[in-house]
Amino acid sequence: KLAHSCEPNLFYIPASDDHPCTFIALRDIAHGELLAFSYVGGPLLMRDHKHRQGRLLNSHLFRCCCRRCNGRDYSRQLPCPKQCVHSATIEPLYLVRTGSIMSHTDADVFPDTTWSCQNCRHPFNEVDIAGLLIDETQIVEGCESIDGNRLRYGDLQHLLQNAVATLGHRHWTVVQLTAHIATYFRLLTRSGAKTAFPFAVYLTLRYLQGLIDIRVEVPCVTN
Repeated sequence: KLAHSCEPNLFYIPASDDHPCTFIALRDIAHGELLAFSYVGGPLLMRDHKHRQGRLLNSHLFRCCCRRCNGRDYSRQLPCPKQCVHSATIEPLYLVRTGSIMSHTDADVFPDTTWSCQNCRHPFNEVDIAGLLIDETQIVEGCESIDGNRLRYGDLQHLLQNAVATLGHRHWTVVQLTAHIATYFRLLTRSGAKTAFPFAVYLTLRYLQGLIDIRVEVPCVTN
């Protein structure tokens, strides 16, 4: 039996003319453990709880209750407004879920209620961080407008710098933009620009570290 999970132990490769559909184990799977892959593969799996749940609700009419969906939203870490003066780094906020709504028409499967800093433990509601959430929305819209077949380095770099300065390094938009820029340099390398190769390697490593930071353990490839 196969099931969906946003924290899968299998990676699904669709069938093509060259090979049948294939499942690859992403880690050691214990005897009796449920086999699961993600119905929202690729870059979508990097996204935050609300986006994943909305997509699943619209396409498959169910709400995911996996460990990742019921835990902290590591894909959407935001800098603490208090800047945690006793910490060496700006610690992230995590969204704290206090309830859920199941509806086939309501995309807000998880209503946003309270945010809490993992360092100072100070709680914030959405009014407290309204400006930050507006900035986040604008950056998300910029990411969603990217055409993967027409990558422009200047535009990508500007958006990435803005995302890092506003949202910090541990947000899915930063990881996705890093992946896009890595793809840009990989394409340059394939076209014969040998000087692009070190940048492609460096950015790919940054992308992989970003996946670790937002707790995504599957190969989310943009191109």
